[in-house]
Amino acid sequence: MNLIISALFILTTLSFNIAFEPNDFTQFRTWIHNAIEENISLHVYQEGRDDYGRATLGFQEKFTWKCGVHFGTHVVGEFWWGEKYTHISVYNGDVFKLCFDGNIFSTQHCYWRVQSDGFYISRYNRTDPKYWNRWHTW
Repeated sequence: MNLIISALFILTTLSFNIAFEPNDFTQFRTWIHNAIEENISLHVYQEGRDDYGRATLGFQEKFTWKCGVHFGTHVVGEFWWGEKYTHISVYNGDVFKLCFDGNIFSTQHCYWRVQSDGFYISRYNRTDPKYWNRWHTW
């Protein structure tokens, strides 16, 4: 009986630790939306692993990808708009904390909105500005 209780305690502890850290079970679907009335160009890649692609997005166009994440995953986005260029972390531990809904077995969703004054992030795909956090400026 003590062995069963010990095993349940260990499994419960592990599940709580997994729920609050990125892991291989968790899938993230990320969208980048161009809200600038001009084209933007982007390149998204995971450092040292995957290249999720390059795109030129017209006004209101979106770019999306899905990836499995674990502790230390870092996805970079490079952005060009006219003469402006920047690169930002479009997925890392901080993005995980903001977009993670608590369910490690469901696909998580993270939304980026590129505007003329910067890059905004949200867990929700809503138009109301109260759901968006400015993450980075040009």
